[in-house]
Amino acid sequence: MATQQQRLLLFLDSVDQLTGIGTENNKVSWLPSRLPPHCKIIVTCTCEESNPEVSKEYDVLRRMIDSEENFLEVKSLGEDLVSMQVLKLWIASAARDRSNYQWRLVSNAIGQCSFADLR
Repeated sequence: MATQQQRLLLFLDSVDQLTGIGTENNKVSWLPSRLPPHCKIIVTCTCEESNPEVSKEYDVLRRMIDSEENFLEVKSLGEDLVSMQVLKLWIASAARDRSNYQWRLVSNAIGQCSFADLR
């Protein structure tokens, strides 16, 4: 029922983590490959080059998208950027700060953390 005046935009985050949908080998098969006018779907899913099992849905979605301009891959920001730079910005935006000792503790803790474990 979308129109030019009232468009429909649907965001589906982490579709690779859905359970009970599609088949065991394809969790994204229910997604439409064609949409009515004035409708858009934004879908996110995980892709790990080192883990083909995790990337199965990504590979299926990649094949489903018929136009390269409709596909956007967001690359990893990298451990340094994700950890300290973003954390420092968040703390500064809250008008807070940490001592050098506290920053070292945080940096050491992040260095021991596996980002894969945060999912």
